Amino acid sequence: MIRLQGKNKWKGPLADAVKGVSRERIAAEVGCTTATVTSYMTDTEKQKSIGLDFLAALHRLANPRGKAKIEKFINDQLVA
Repeated sequence: MIRLQGKNKWKGPLADAVKGVSRERIAAEVGCTTATVTSYMTDTEKQKSIGLDFLAALHRLANPRGKAKIEKFINDQLVA
């Protein structure tokens, strides 16, 4: 697994939900590049416009606590 260093720190609720999952695994599950995964996971504003297919893939990869965080994130976005 590649560790991110410097300014590319993952942040936000989605990054917390899939903590410990490599960006290569996320990219393979979503069907995108690792650069796209890094782009979404380092920008909390971009996470607000993330697609449902991306969220579904993150949900499949997350542990039970992470699944709950993703579900809360979706509910918060629907209310807002």
